[in-house]
Amino acid sequence: MLFVVLLLFLAVLIWWWTFKFLHPRGFPPGPRLSLPLLGDSLTLGSNIVDGLDKLRIKYGDVVGFYLGPMRAVLISDMAMIQEACTKEEMMDRPMFLPEFRKYLLKNGDLPGIGFSNGINWTEQRRFTLHKLKDFGFGKANLEQVIEDQAELLCQHLRKLSDNEQLVSICNIFEISIINALWQVLTSETIALDDPRIIKINTLLGQFEDVGASPLGFLAQIVPTAAKLADQLGIVKLSIIFNSMEDVCMGAIQSHKADFELGDIPRDFIDAYLQHQAQPESGASFQGEEGISNLVAIMLDLFAAGSTTISLTLTWAVLLLANRPELQKLLREDIHEVTGANRLISYSERTKVPLVEAFILEVQRKANVAPLSLFRQANKDCYFKGYFIPKGTVILPNIGRALNNPEVFENPEEFKPERHIKDGKFSPSPNGIPFGVGKRRCLGETLAKAELFIYVTRLLHHFDIKPENNQPIREIPIPTALSKPYPFKLKLVKRV
Repeated sequence: MLFVVLLLFLAVLIWWWTFKFLHPRGFPPGPRLSLPLLGDSLTLGSNIVDGLDKLRIKYGDVVGFYLGPMRAVLISDMAMIQEACTKEEMMDRPMFLPEFRKYLLKNGDLPGIGFSNGINWTEQRRFTLHKLKDFGFGKANLEQVIEDQAELLCQHLRKLSDNEQLVSICNIFEISIINALWQVLTSETIALDDPRIIKINTLLGQFEDVGASPLGFLAQIVPTAAKLADQLGIVKLSIIFNSMEDVCMGAIQSHKADFELGDIPRDFIDAYLQHQAQPESGASFQGEEGISNLVAIMLDLFAAGSTTISLTLTWAVLLLANRPELQKLLREDIHEVTGANRLISYSERTKVPLVEAFILEVQRKANVAPLSLFRQANKDCYFKGYFIPKGTVILPNIGRALNNPEVFENPEEFKPERHIKDGKFSPSPNGIPFGVGKRRCLGETLAKAELFIYVTRLLHHFDIKPENNQPIREIPIPTALSKPYPFKLKLVKRV
């Protein structure tokens, strides 16, 4: 009898595994012995980026596999990435930890832009990009805000580098970048040591650490694992999300109390509240739905515009420290425009091709977010002859596009001149650090301004030198985000 029960149990288990974890006919090539819940995690190993690249090498530019319990497809060819990212059937985002969010849409979907879908995403994205493209909301002019924050940071670094003391540059940019965002969103100028800014930075850092660890990554894609990890205190997702949402809601409530809808908006929150009051604004702006979207957009902007930019700037100063001759050439490029007697503005960026090429090469070499944000098929569809079932997660392999040796000769080398042709800035079609398609990085406009202004200000204020004049290693820590190993610099004042 026991034998029959065990046999029946085994048969049910095999049927369940076949139904749940066997790929359908026509699915892209890839591993075919996925484990329940874990999927192909053991095949990927402890570093998901390296693991996915091994799948690409073995199976090709379109690979089908299981990412935890989710069926997934990795796309690595640039032309294929562009095609996939413009297909309506692959435009959605997968649900991302809704269990830990206070503010959801009435139908249970995620609000905001980063992880919302459908008409909600369309309306919120259109409004937000329009406002960011305008470069300002009344007094909070975006370029001026970034210039002010960059100058404050440089003055802070000048104090730290008195007597040519060594400066630990890792994590130095985050609070400054977040502060610039806070001012654009709230029009409030606050100190770098303000508790709210420090709190946001701490929470973003905790979430970044969660996402970079194998356990944290699994928790993000397996709801049951996420809940268990949160309850056990291993990954405190509920505290991270709730605390950040509370900070954002506090700023919104303050604006609702003192902003008259007929006034000129002072910042993004004012502009949103004013738009929300217009009957023709769209259903996603009305009532509680609108407030939930506003909270989520603030979080999306912090996530999109802080960690990746601060990491890119960290890589920029590291690469500059190892290349004193490049620093000289960049300053000469700038001085041809400014006459060496003033700071260059972001509006003059097209006049300094080497600076633009340097920034793009930093983004290519640093490759801080090699997988971008995931997509999801919203219906059964076909891609390059392969069948992609509804609900399949799509991973655009941006890191491969940025390091494809068929496009970038010797991609492991740092060569800004590869982006210059006939003396002009000429980016490669594969130079896509912000992704492609309608769902490319929300903070692209802001990020480009920040990178240009911070890099040029640092070059203006300092000669950047490595510790003991020994080259700093230019290899990343093996995590989901590309971080350099901790290092220190000597910042020699120039002005």
